[in-house]
Amino acid sequence: MIDYFALLDLPRSPWLEVAEVKARFAELSGPVHPDRVHQADEAKRNTATQRYVELNSAQQCLADTRQRLRHLLELETGQLPADVGAVPPQISNLFFEVGKALKLSDELVRQKQAATSPMVQSQVMRQALDRMESLRDVIAELDRRRAVLDVRCRDLGRRWLAGDRSSGELTELLRDYSYLNRWLEQLRERLLLLTL
Repeated sequence: MIDYFALLDLPRSPWLEVAEVKARFAELSGPVHPDRVHQADEAKRNTATQRYVELNSAQQCLADTRQRLRHLLELETGQLPADVGAVPPQISNLFFEVGKALKLSDELVRQKQAATSPMVQSQVMRQALDRMESLRDVIAELDRRRAVLDVRCRDLGRRWLAGDRSSGELTELLRDYSYLNRWLEQLRERLLLLTL
């Protein structure tokens, strides 16, 4: 397994600043960028392309908190993290709210797609506007919760670099980010479907 932290010469930490990850990628990938090696011989181009792909994969992984935590946990424990499991207690109250929002949104999307007359389309659109506002409220709450996770992750990163390494806390953060990210993706998708 490739250690993406080592590949980008960044510390193994739960928290990294995305700007720093992107800057390191830009610095290291510049010499092997396809535009810079397109006139080299085939072997050099292939080597440069492989290096560029590895660096890009590292940047994609380390710039995303959930992926970074998963990668770090795998590096530290030598195995893939177990399934995220049950909804974490600190966000379980959102589970039903998110489920309800998704169910109501899906029903409105079906009604919107089935509406053929302008009058029915207008009624469904009014309902959709209300539903979109509700979705935005739930998304805002999830974003707020993710910001709290970012603070916890940043704090764990400081402690991690100081030698206080808790894979249990790392696993908990990964689980929390996994649920929140999945829910946010689903809600944003429904929001988009309601606007179309």
